[in-house]
Amino acid sequence: MPAFGRDDFTMRQADLADLPACYRICMLTGDLGNDATPQNDDPDILGHLYIGNYIVLEPEFAFVIDGPNGVAGYVCGARDSRRFYERMEKEWLPQLRARIPDPGPDASTWRMSDSKRRLVHDYRNYYPPALEADYPSHGHIDLLPEAQGHGWGRRLLETLMEKLAADGSPGLHLGVARDNLPALAFYRKLGMVQLETPDMDPRGVIMAKRLR
Repeated sequence: MPAFGRDDFTMRQADLADLPACYRICMLTGDLGNDATPQNDDPDILGHLYIGNYIVLEPEFAFVIDGPNGVAGYVCGARDSRRFYERMEKEWLPQLRARIPDPGPDASTWRMSDSKRRLVHDYRNYYPPALEADYPSHGHIDLLPEAQGHGWGRRLLETLMEKLAADGSPGLHLGVARDNLPALAFYRKLGMVQLETPDMDPRGVIMAKRLR
């Protein structure tokens, strides 16, 4: 693959036509930033849970970067996390549950994407109540390797934070795998701090930043 520079990419608002490309990026970065395809037999399952719902339900907080090979990264978010997850239960998950079989709660029988298929039917968000007052908004960001190292990750996330702040949000949080050290370092450079909450999954970390 040829080397690309910062000027080879542009940022814009996401729209529904970007869903296939964003689903692909979600899978290609779904294993701590690496390709999660070998662990999944459904190429859309991660996108259903981590990007499609945002572009459909809160498109004003979704942005993509275009590059020589098409969409190369995205950021998405929700202004009010509680309301967003309530809308997911009413407007997003029912249609998925109607067509994605539930593998059941017995993890010993799961194969490939079954853990995510189970999550569709028994959705658990990572929104501890302790965040609601100061950090009610949340976001997700993923970039393909070709778009990394040029400052676009920072620009995408700062754009999201500016949009959320303009909409009145006091703060943003993101969930990160505890062993995803590059992502944790990236968020710290953006001024985000690690929060400890008693009901957080021990495998994860919450990074947060006040917006106003």
